[in-house]
Amino acid sequence: PWMGATGQPVSQDMAEALGLEGPYGVALTELHPASPLAEAGYGVGDVILTVDGTPVFTPEEILYHLAVAGAGAKVVIEGMVEGEMSQSEVTLVKAPDVPPRAPLTTSEATVLPGMALSTINPAVQAEFGLPMGIEGVIIEDPGPLGARLGVRPGDILRAVNDMRVSTGAEAEEALARASRRLNLDILRGGRRVVLRFRL
Repeated sequence: PWMGATGQPVSQDMAEALGLEGPYGVALTELHPASPLAEAGYGVGDVILTVDGTPVFTPEEILYHLAVAGAGAKVVIEGMVEGEMSQSEVTLVKAPDVPPRAPLTTSEATVLPGMALSTINPAVQAEFGLPMGIEGVIIEDPGPLGARLGVRPGDILRAVNDMRVSTGAEAEEALARASRRLNLDILRGGRRVVLRFRL
């Protein structure tokens, strides 16, 4: 199941400010609009305290309880919404494939043929363990030439020759336009990498 949110453990100071008996719970720091938590009325800054009556201390514990329940199941979430105690029944969902992943393999008309690309969406983020908020195109397979040039599976392609790309189709179009030089702006392991080639 998909939480569609990230958070941080509640500190002692936060617990005191919220009037909790001790530091437990997870304060939400990011929330996808389609998250089941958002639909239950939670927002950034609100706190999840229990899942099905079990106190949670980390985002990983929330994910564990959701995974045990499984997509389609209902769980009872107790927390604080805008400083007030709240209890909601939440239906668990799979990460949405929206915008469409639209996987494609670049054609021979591009400078890097055989590269397998997918548009990043919540389903792709969940599959590859990417943080929320990451956008662009994930390189699932760099293809033979891409691999020789240092492109790796899991690289996130953000721009080709300074042209931003947000879908696989945009990336393929930019790779087809490249002629004398090729600059790939990539996110790899959370760090920006720029690969430059002469063609």
